[in-house]
Amino acid sequence: MSIYCTYLTVYFGNKLPMFYIGSSFVVKINNGYHGSVSSKKYKSIWQSESKNNPHLFKTKIISYHNTRKSATEKELFLQKKMNVVKSTMYINESFATVNGCYGRDVKLENNPNYNKKFNKSFCENHSKIMHEKWKDKKYVEKQNQIRKSEDYRKKLSESNSKIYYIVIFPTGKKQKIKNLSKFCCLHNLNVSNMVNVAKGNRSQHKGFCCQYA
Repeated sequence: MSIYCTYLTVYFGNKLPMFYIGSSFVVKINNGYHGSVSSKKYKSIWQSESKNNPHLFKTKIISYHNTRKSATEKELFLQKKMNVVKSTMYINESFATVNGCYGRDVKLENNPNYNKKFNKSFCENHSKIMHEKWKDKKYVEKQNQIRKSEDYRKKLSESNSKIYYIVIFPTGKKQKIKNLSKFCCLHNLNVSNMVNVAKGNRSQHKGFCCQYA
């Protein structure tokens, strides 16, 4: 059973154009739904007339569909065929499509931002707010990177403190150590590089060699 449909609403008053083409659920139409108008030009009049004079609206189902997409495609086909956007006979101010609306007349007073003044102070404050949000975001990202780096170094240090190493100095001297991080700090060495030497990924680091005890 089809649950979607395209419909034609006829308005018999004198405050709006006569026709409106839309798509919706069959059950909504059967329950008295006549459509929703969102254009600045007709929205308030449509809502007022729908509330105060519902007897002026008559809606007839044109076609039935199994999917919303199919119903919307039929709606778009009919709207384009009747050129509803430019026609003075239709309330529709835009063409329907699966991904939203296009074709709406937004010239002059039909534009939502028509006659709105954006003074210099407003623009400057808006720019400042957006800049502060951007800085806050960058700050948070940087702090997260620092925290992750510190956590990594801490875990590496804890891991190294449980392992014994044999370090060979550039002079040939050998020394067995437990805390590689502390040793590297005392001799100005990079602990990650020394671990890689112990793993065999590097041959030496600053003349120092290292291996697991």
